[in-house]
Formats: sequence, structure tokens, C-alpha cells
Amino acid sequence: MTIDLSPGAYGLIGPNAAGKTTLLRELHAKGDASIAPSAADARFAGMTVGRHLDCARLARPNFNNELADRILGSIPSKSRFASLSVGQRRLLTLATTLASDKPMLLLDEPLDGLDVATRERLRTIFIELLENLERTLVIATHRAEDLVGLVEHVITVHDNEISEPLQLDTAREDFPTLTGSKHVIEKLIGSKQVLDSRVLGNSAAVTLGQPLSSSETARAQAERVDLSLTDDLTLINLLASERN
Repeated sequence: MTIDLSPGAYGLIGPNAAGKTTLLRELHAKGDASIAPSAADARFAGMTVGRHLDCARLARPNFNNELADRILGSIPSKSRFASLSVGQRRLLTLATTLASDKPMLLLDEPLDGLDVATRERLRTIFIELLENLERTLVIATHRAEDLVGLVEHVITVHDNEISEPLQLDTAREDFPTLTGSKHVIEKLIGSKQVLDSRVLGNSAAVTLGQPLSSSETARAQAERVDLSLTDDLTLINLLASERN
């Protein structure tokens, strides 16, 4: 499947070996993009961190040295690749990719193996990069929490089947949660798909897999049933589950 992405932030989510890396490689092959592979797939130039960055600067004249230094943190430039941890290797791939001047940045599991402080530092950098309205950022991950607060669209992948980009704010309306009297909610939802149901005595909270019609919404409000939309973490998990 061919996907054309406009500038913005996209989450590419699916289980391991679902086809996320394959899609990233296809996007990379299409044009002006830079890809940060997973640590296991990374290949480095030279023998040290510094030498690898020297090669990156030669290949990319507008290489952002300050940004690369922020990403690498305290990793010495003289460090040999054999001495780097998995997390440090990941930071080196990210530094090379994010400090490039490419309009499309493709990140494969960028936050795996990193401590909380480093993850938050990188998330801040991702947000800063997206302030450039001409840039496209694609983050591939198997964890919804990596995407919360970063992406506007989600692409789900399962068994190499890829969805169209789904805008979160639009998709959110397809998963309403009804909270109120259990008996009233049961009558309201009829045969609609129920994704989650929590019951406590005569009260229930039910999340549906399809939207309510305008008449159903009006009826729910008249019956004093509270209607709410899902948060990003729950929504992304639901989208991934629906695709599976």
C-alpha cells in the first residue's frame, strides 16, 4: 500500500513483526527522508561516535551539531561502538537522523530501552521539530504511550496490512463512553458493538465501537446518561485493537 503523508506527526502502531519497519523503509525509499532504525538494525561509520558524526556531517551539509549534542547527552565522542549500550546506540541513530535537514523523519521504536528522563528529553525535541510546519515525523512503536501527546494521526499495521492515516480527533467520535444507569444504557445501545463494560451495582460505564446517532445522543442526554470521548492513550489502543 502506498501512503502519501502531508506534514505533521504520525504514529505507526502495531505488534512486533507486523510490518512497521517495512513501511518505514518504503517511505524512506520514496524520497527526501531520513530514517533512524532500531538499535538492532543500526549500522555505523568508522569506529567511534565522533567518526560516525563526522561522516554524517559530510553527507548532510546542514547537519545540526547543537541538536545532535543535545540528543547524545553525555556520550563521549571517543566512545567505540562496541562499548555502547543498546540505549546509547539508539541515541546515536536518533542524533544522526533528527539533526539532518530532511523534511521527513522516520523513527523505528525510538524510545525503547531508554530511561524516563531521556524519553522525556526526546519527546521535547520531537515537539520542537514539529514546530517547523513543513516537516513530517513518523514514529513506529508497539506501545500507545509512546505516541500520546505527540501525534495527530495514527496508522495501524497488522500482518503487513496498513490502514489509512486516522486523525485522532475525528476517530475519537467513533468510540463514545456512556456512563449512568445500567438498565438505561442497555436499552440505548441495543446491538451496538461493546468494546469495554464496567458495572458497579446499578451503574455502568460502557465504551462502544461505533458512534451514536443524533437521536440516540439526544435520548441519552434525556435519560441523564453521561457521554464522554476517550483520551488519546485509550483511543490509540482501541484503534490498534480494532485493526487486529
